[in-house]
Amino acid sequence: MALDIENTKSDGFSSVARSIRTQLHAIMGFSEMLKLGIADEAERKNALDSILASSRSLLRLVDELQDRNKAEGEMAAEAKPAVVSEAEHKRRLSSTQVIKLTVTDFSAKVKRVLVVDDSPVNLAVLKAMITRFGIKDVVSAANGKIALEKLTAPGAQPFDLVLTDMWMPEMDGNALVGALRKLPQFAQLPVYAVTADVEVQKKFASQGFSGILLKPLTLQKLKPLLG
Repeated sequence: MALDIENTKSDGFSSVARSIRTQLHAIMGFSEMLKLGIADEAERKNALDSILASSRSLLRLVDELQDRNKAEGEMAAEAKPAVVSEAEHKRRLSSTQVIKLTVTDFSAKVKRVLVVDDSPVNLAVLKAMITRFGIKDVVSAANGKIALEKLTAPGAQPFDLVLTDMWMPEMDGNALVGALRKLPQFAQLPVYAVTADVEVQKKFASQGFSGILLKPLTLQKLKPLLG
């Protein structure tokens, strides 16, 4: 029973972390674009609206966390606290690792990029950031199925890079990269996971991805790929 409770807490924390990173992705991405300057008034308004909407979502999330923490605190007060020895505490601290993510520099100039995400806001952020590097041909897809159709359509122009979210309806990022790696013409195509799920960093290479970009994205994170 104790193990089930701990697993539930771990899953809950991971879900909350993904939600926070996803909202920060829009806030930080569009804030960076606004700081650099957005000439088009409609794009500027869209950026401000997205920042406001994501900020409100974060506020709701904080309120939910406070309510949950209060409820758990009341439950914990009724239970006998677990005693952790000093040796065990040190062991847990020493086992904690900070994982640094890196992306591979491309020697070739990137001209055409396919971005895949079921969130219109995330697609808008990615497109705005990519165009900052002078790349004008940015194609979007709402899920892996649509992306695969765009990649394999008869006479389709080749893409230099694919940036895909992991969790999407119909076909997720794992299924997309799996399908691409089965086709000889896409065996070496750079496909990067763009995700708020930190757990993906432990297994992305074995799944066929070229690398991982952890949300929230910044221009600095994209620079090794597009700069």
